[in-house]
Amino acid sequence: MRVLRFFIVLGLLSGPAAALDCETVSYEDATYTICRVDAGKQDIRLFLNDPEDGKTLGTFGKVDQLLEKSGKELAFAMNAGMYHPDRRPVGHYGED
Repeated sequence: MRVLRFFIVLGLLSGPAAALDCETVSYEDATYTICRVDAGKQDIRLFLNDPEDGKTLGTFGKVDQLLEKSGKELAFAMNAGMYHPDRRPVGHYGED
C-alpha cells in the first residue's frame, strides 16, 4: 500500500501570519516535527479531488493552487492515510 494522496490541510490563511505551534522532538534516534493547532479556530480540511474536474489532486502544490483561486493560502499540509493502486481511499473517507 502507498501513502494516500488526499491531504489534511491545517491553517488555511487569508493573511501572512500562521497560527501554528510547531516543535522538533527526537525519540529513539528519530526526529519528528509536531505541530499543534486549535481545531476550533483553524480551518482544517481534507482534499482528494479537484471540485471542478473531479481529478485527483495528488500533490500539495495542486492543493495550494486550488486554494489560491479563493484567496486562501496553504499554511500546513500532511498526507492523511493510504490508498489503493487506483487511488481509491483505503477505509472510510469523509470530506465534509
